[in-house]
Amino acid sequence: MLDFPAFADHVGDGLRIDIAGLREDASLVDDLGLDSFNMVNLIVSIEELGVHLPDDVVVGLETFGDVYRAYTERANRSAGFTRDDEA
Repeated sequence: MLDFPAFADHVGDGLRIDIAGLREDASLVDDLGLDSFNMVNLIVSIEELGVHLPDDVVVGLETFGDVYRAYTERANRSAGFTRDDEA
């Protein structure tokens, strides 16, 4: 699983956007200007990391921090970890 800076770097490369804007509080639409095509590319770049985000998760993503949290939760699940294991 990637830490936040490495995740931002990977996603920034996939979307061809400046990683300086990929802050946890950055709005996907308002700050990063992602449209539906970019959102598909975002999901593809996450799937390249071996993590699938289902549609019901994707529709609730509003910030880049939301995206990273969804990625880490799914990555931990697939690795067999739970939130209790992280504490």
